[in-house]
Amino acid sequence: MFIANKNVKRLRILTILIYLSLYPVAWYFPVQWGWENGIIENTQLILCFIGFLFASYALYIEKNSDLRWFWSMIIAIWFIMFWRELSWGACLYPPTIIDPETGGKYPSSLLWYKPIIHPLLWLLLGAIALVFLITKQYRTIILLWREKQFPLIEFGFAALGAIISTAAEEHMHLSLPFVSDYTEGQIQIMEELGELAMYLALFTAQLRVYLTFKKISKTH
Repeated sequence: MFIANKNVKRLRILTILIYLSLYPVAWYFPVQWGWENGIIENTQLILCFIGFLFASYALYIEKNSDLRWFWSMIIAIWFIMFWRELSWGACLYPPTIIDPETGGKYPSSLLWYKPIIHPLLWLLLGAIALVFLITKQYRTIILLWREKQFPLIEFGFAALGAIISTAAEEHMHLSLPFVSDYTEGQIQIMEELGELAMYLALFTAQLRVYLTFKKISKTH
């Protein structure tokens, strides 16, 4: 089966354009674009929320089928990513300091509920893994693979975004090439653009999977 959906193609192209724009956008646009609660991060939040709503709609559509468990897992994943982008809620409070280059700092370590964040996160991830195993969601993956609709391209794009973001922060012994003339604020823009492309790729994967399930349901 081949899903020739124009929206999937357009989102792939948009993701590629974001990657191609990393260096010029970081060089020419204001560093404020890369700040916490800045335009790029707020766009990430909107995208995560749209992904959450879309998965919730898919769950409603499939509420009487086994796919409801699949979409329940996806909803939980978008929920985690949304709150991660809010620094688990720290970004809802005033910044502790504001750096003229990299913007406000919102340390989650100051949150009164900080001690329970990671236990709850691991509990939710464990629940996702449990649902995956108990409801045999590996069969859903096999189905997508057999239909030649496993979103391998989108996952590749998402992985690239994660690598770019990690390298921009110089974590895991990674670093971005050709940034010796870039300021810390400009590199932060590249980090946020990498994350934006990652979320867009994951949303595209979700759309592709949804369209595949929709097409399969019409043929049965």
